[in-house]
Amino acid sequence: MLAWLSPMPVREMPGLVHWNTLAALAGLMILSRALEISGGLAAAGRWLVARLHGERSLALCLVLFAAALSTVLTNDVALFITVPLTMGLRLVARLPLARLVVFQALAVNAGSAISPFGNPQNLFLWQLAEVGIVEFIVAMAPLTAAMMGLLLGLVWLGFSRHHLMLGDVGTHPPMDRRLLMVGLVLYVPFLLAVDAGLALPAMVVLLALFAACKPYLLAGIDWLLLLVFLLMKSPALNKVLRIALPH
Repeated sequence: MLAWLSPMPVREMPGLVHWNTLAALAGLMILSRALEISGGLAAAGRWLVARLHGERSLALCLVLFAAALSTVLTNDVALFITVPLTMGLRLVARLPLARLVVFQALAVNAGSAISPFGNPQNLFLWQLAEVGIVEFIVAMAPLTAAMMGLLLGLVWLGFSRHHLMLGDVGTHPPMDRRLLMVGLVLYVPFLLAVDAGLALPAMVVLLALFAACKPYLLAGIDWLLLLVFLLMKSPALNKVLRIALPH
């Protein structure tokens, strides 16, 4: 409807989309999915949680774990990993699950702020600013530190030192070590390619690789999310809004 208010030739529309941002997001979704279904991250989380003994220490650990994951796996994928892990703890201990999930949601947004790969908004800002990874992290570090400091203080106040008797944390699905290694090994080259302005060809290589070796992995990715971000992040929307709603 907005495009109808501001008619433009169809051939010009693709040029209004920030394709590098979408390609970077698609590649991160593919690699994040590989790490998720490999079972490696979930296994690491279970190992960590099984060694904690207090409600407060468990909450601090889960919040820090979620924040750390969000810096490399994007904030929504970090929640996909940490929330099921948290919900599984209800089988072995009495926990304030709703409060834990709320704090994890806050943690992934605070933690992802420092990384150009932490969330789609940062991907867009990073591509638009045309700065290096280190420059982006340095610029965002003070804000992220302030948010994380406030969040950890709230965790300290919001959870007691109540002792937890944790046994085996849920079931242990088989871990695909080969998929885990492939995901980890490809992560750094992909990020370097994005930093060099080669997000689109790098994403195509990833897509072709996993389509040939692990097609079921690609089927589990929320591809419609890319369409949402195409409409949200495209300069076309802003341009049309400025014309359609000048005041």
